[in-house]
Amino acid sequence: MKIFLLVLSFGILNASWHPLKLIKAYGGRDFTLKSGVEYVEIIHIKEFNYYTEKGSTKSKSSKSVIKIYRKPLNSYGFKVEKNFKRLPLSSKKSNSFLHDSTTNLIGSSSWCYNGFMLDSNLKTWRLENTKDLIDMLKPINTPADVKLVMWANKYAEGFLTNSSNYHAKYKKVGKNFIVQEHYNVENSAYGDCGIYTYKSTVTRDGKVLNRRLIKKAPPKFCISE
Repeated sequence: MKIFLLVLSFGILNASWHPLKLIKAYGGRDFTLKSGVEYVEIIHIKEFNYYTEKGSTKSKSSKSVIKIYRKPLNSYGFKVEKNFKRLPLSSKKSNSFLHDSTTNLIGSSSWCYNGFMLDSNLKTWRLENTKDLIDMLKPINTPADVKLVMWANKYAEGFLTNSSNYHAKYKKVGKNFIVQEHYNVENSAYGDCGIYTYKSTVTRDGKVLNRRLIKKAPPKFCISE
């Protein structure tokens, strides 16, 4: 038993670190879709409510932020592509995931994500939560898969801080991935300002385990909102 633990510890110490990119830097084929899944798209929805002297003004915007595929959507034919793009977007919690909202003096805003999947029979399905999204990839095999698991758990740029203040690296140990994140919170909208380093384990079945803070330092400056 002691020999096994010694060998395991030696393997962890000697595994090579590699950079873990920002989520938008990975292409559709960098991910590994499970059998029966052809295409997955994640859409970010923002809703605004501005206060004015005459009342409130509402607006809504959406954009595709993640595309995961064996081949691009237009490869499945015009009809399939058209039907997929016409799928109704929803901000209801039963139809979306990763919700949040803010309110200030000029109004309020909220955001969420919608997810859709095209299967091998060219039938479309709505992803109801982040578990559905992670299930599209299992088993977790590539850095892009790892990044999506971290993202789905809000352990990524955009959730912890902005992209310019975030970087991460990973190494593979056995069937799992060790991820180390380093990020600088300079805006209190993201939480307590500071310079953070976290370490986590991403398992083959898409779970984030043993996440712990290994270093924290004071920020160089902090913007309060």
